[in-house]
Amino acid sequence: MRAEQYALLADLERDDMAQPSRSTPGIACRMSVAAMLSWSLVETPWDLLYPVGKVHIAIIILTKLIVAGIEVAALCGSFVALAACAFCCVVSIVMIGFTLPDLYVLSRTFFYLSIVEVVIKTTVAVAISFHCAEDHAAPDVDACRWQMR
Repeated sequence: MRAEQYALLADLERDDMAQPSRSTPGIACRMSVAAMLSWSLVETPWDLLYPVGKVHIAIIILTKLIVAGIEVAALCGSFVALAACAFCCVVSIVMIGFTLPDLYVLSRTFFYLSIVEVVIKTTVAVAISFHCAEDHAAPDVDACRWQMR
């Protein structure tokens, strides 16, 4: 009986070593991050429509490049990039949420563009959250292999 239990534990340890520590994001997570990257590129002309000066244009372009780098790294499966991407999405959702009433009064076009951006970023944050929760929950479920009598 003891030998069977030790063999079972050895099999579990071997399975844990054979599995990679982090899984790559699923198709839904990758597609939502790709949609966010695409939307970031599509909305760039509207961001540059009313620049204040050269410094303002440089800040917008630098920010777009940093966010695009984070999104590309997230598409490649980097856990740190996924966490940074989710953080940026949540911060952006909160900041856009504060400005939506003013945007509705000032410009309906920018209001609707911001709504699209909020929907995409909410989808990304939820997809990354589900990916991370699934990644951490799978080992817990697999570790509870109890022998039925």
